[in-house]
Amino acid sequence: MVSYQSLAEINTKQKIVIKRQLFLLHEGMITKEAVFEKAKLFDDKGVFGIGEDKMSESEFEKFLENEALNSEN
Repeated sequence: MVSYQSLAEINTKQKIVIKRQLFLLHEGMITKEAVFEKAKLFDDKGVFGIGEDKMSESEFEKFLENEALNSEN
């Protein structure tokens, strides 16, 4: 049985929020937890829970790692 939550991804709004906070995060002006919580506000709620898509902490961490690698190039 496949868990639908494991198939969830970071949505476009969440990517925008995270990318806008990257400079502050790298400069130590904001914590990862604060950025995660800001992005979580834009989880897709679905209709009565159907189609719900929640960002997990591991997805958030992977996205941050990917953005860090892209910014170094």
